[in-house]
Amino acid sequence: LNAPGTGKGVVIRYPDQWLSALRVPALRGAKLISLLDHFGGIHDVFSASDSSLKGAGLKPDVIEALRNPDPDFLQSDRAWLSVETHHLIAWDDERYPPLLRDIPDPPAALYIDGDPDALWQAQLAVIGSRNPTAGGRRNARDFAAELARHGLTITSGLADGIDSEAHEAALSVDMRTVAVLGTGVDTIYPAKGADLASRVARSGALVSEYPPGTVPRRIHFPARNRIIG
Repeated sequence: LNAPGTGKGVVIRYPDQWLSALRVPALRGAKLISLLDHFGGIHDVFSASDSSLKGAGLKPDVIEALRNPDPDFLQSDRAWLSVETHHLIAWDDERYPPLLRDIPDPPAALYIDGDPDALWQAQLAVIGSRNPTAGGRRNARDFAAELARHGLTITSGLADGIDSEAHEAALSVDMRTVAVLGTGVDTIYPAKGADLASRVARSGALVSEYPPGTVPRRIHFPARNRIIG
């Protein structure tokens, strides 16, 4: 995830258009990025004619979803984004982590609860079993804490087991940690991890490619690992 520079104070361009596009499931990830490349940007996608969008490979139901976003989702997403600690880093944003652009299927945008600068620090990904042995837990804590002391941001997935141990270890030495979720950043799974998630957000950041309110789905969790790593 790490990228250079600082992104504080940067304002997202065309927020309503981004919020609307990211609510269209068929446009997530590579498909939306392909459209941006084809038309030149998110504003150009929304300005394109139906025939141009069809020529770019969009089906009628997808074009309809772009033209007529759900007003309730748009309102709730605006409200979410209005909170000071909430951020949307889109593909055309200078804050988007450049290393993430190089993975095979990068997300079109990242929803963040916390400090977006946490994404730009030198990081170590720690993931593992949800049912580790006592020795595995101890090793995860010891390694993560020691590496955090040396300045590495510990990045994991907030899952039970090794992931949570890694986050806790970084927090125990007052260092940053980042959690990449397979849900919306406002939907913590498992629910018992809510306290840990809150502390991670205050220390570093919760990150997701999924819009707020997205519930757990089995396919989301292996997909989020490509962002962690």
